This record gives sequence, C-alpha cells and structure tokens, in this order.
Amino acid sequence: AGGDSDKPTVQACKWVPCSQSHLVVCYQDAVCVFNVNEADDENQCLPVATFKSEGPISLKDVALVPDEGLENAFSTKIRGTTTRMYILVNDGGLIETRICLSRESNGMEIVSMSTQLERDIMRSVESPEKMDCDGTTTQNSDDCRKAVSLQYLKQSELVLQTLTDGRVVAHKISDDGSILESVQFLPSRIKIDKSDEGGPISNIRGPFYDWIELGLVKRKNEILFRLSCIGFSTDSD
Repeated sequence: AGGDSDKPTVQACKWVPCSQSHLVVCYQDAVCVFNVNEADDENQCLPVATFKSEGPISLKDVALVPDEGLENAFSTKIRGTTTRMYILVNDGGLIETRICLSRESNGMEIVSMSTQLERDIMRSVESPEKMDCDGTTTQNSDDCRKAVSLQYLKQSELVLQTLTDGRVVAHKISDDGSILESVQFLPSRIKIDKSDEGGPISNIRGPFYDWIELGLVKRKNEILFRLSCIGFSTDSD
C-alpha cells in the first residue's frame, strides 16, 4: 500500500498458523492469502485465495484462531489444519470464515479459504457496558461498538477487540466458533496513582496495542495470564 489512490490500503498482515510461507493480508474490501515463496514474472506475489466483502462495509482487521493441537507449526506430520478467521468490519461487526492448510509429503503447502461468509457472529452480541477507570458504568452508544483492531491471545484463548473509544473488549470463543461471553477487558483510561511514593497521578489511555503474552503466574489459588501492551500517557499527549 502507498499513496497511490488506485492501490488498496493494507489494514493488517498476519501469518497463517502452522504455515511457513502463507500470509493473510486484510484490505478494506477483501482478505487475501499470499504464498510468499511464489511470484509472477514481475516478481509480485499473487493471491492464492480471496474473500471479498459484500455490501457497504469496509474491513478493518483479522484475527486467526487455529484449531486445537497445532502447537508444533513446523511438524512434518501435519497433513491438514483449519483456522477460523474472524474479520472486523467498520461498524464493529465480527464475521467468520475459514482457512484450510494442507501439507503434502514433499512439504509443499496448499491453502484454501472459504469465499462465503460462515456466519455473522457479532451483530446480535450485546457490547458490554462502558466502564471508566473510576468504576462508573454508562450505556453504550452505537459509536462505542465501532472497533479499530483485533488480537488473538493463544494462551488464554481470547479475542481482544479494541474499540474506537479506547476500551478493550475480550471475547471468549466456543469450540464451534460462536461467542460465549464478552466482557470489558480494559477501560479507555488506566489510572496510575504514585502519590504514596511522592509521584504524580497520571492516566494511560487507549487505544492499546502491541499485545504480548508473558506466561502464567500463580497468586493464592488462582492462575493468572500475564500480558503487556502499549498505551498513551496523558502527560505526553
């Protein structure tokens, strides 16, 4: 993507789980899978599979959720795997389709993608109440449901959806791909109070991005997932 008006804008770029050569690229009107090891005579990669959006919607991001048992991405024993692809659209909707990866005996990878929408799983899901950093809650407006990014967390098996107002909503996905539960994961602002140490009271605001999973930690009788992310300090806006 660049400044040329005739070139599509890349919204997101992510590797297909368990693949060594296939990349998912999300544009505003389509999601394409490319084999980076294959190019045409002009040394350009051509899509091997494409999902086109329908109607007056634009695509924002994708989250790739592999089926169980795919921990070893480079195992030669893997003959076929399926990945659920959740596509975020501009009005906050979340739709699902599938990517299938097979590996032949010579190691060659073959990828196919459903060109039809499997289901629209977010239109009927109620967005959680908006909770501010002081604990107060308010009802959502339609604008609050609009989102800017998706992120799949492998360890906790959650799909994080960052909304335009800075909040982060976590979706728990069932085995059949539907949403079991949606909760507010982070408010739009995180209050940091260092007054007891003689420091200031400041806020970190969203949107939050660059999520990294840091493993598990045990506290009392609970097992907690640790994460890090980047936000914006209100002191340095």
